[in-house]
Amino acid sequence: NGSLQVYGEATLDRAVTVGGRLTANDDCDVNGRLSANNDFSVSYGGTEKITTVGESGLSVEGDFRVSDHGTEKITTYGYNGLCVDGDLTVRGGIRN
Repeated sequence: NGSLQVYGEATLDRAVTVGGRLTANDDCDVNGRLSANNDFSVSYGGTEKITTVGESGLSVEGDFRVSDHGTEKITTYGYNGLCVDGDLTVRGGIRN
């Protein structure tokens, strides 16, 4: 019914449900699946970096990379566009 403050590590072995806003003021590591049942937005230093708010998909501001088990699969770093290491399937149009 009040606030909870933890100044050391805390381990929770069961589900946690937050009915209000959840704020992480430091790194947040997810060692499983992270899902959002609504739009989400990621900002840093007042600049929105990733968002689905107001988009029909995902909007990314700046370079990005996608890796799997240490292997880079998709990146824009060092390229004037998108580099895909492997097959690319597009369901829909590609716009210029």
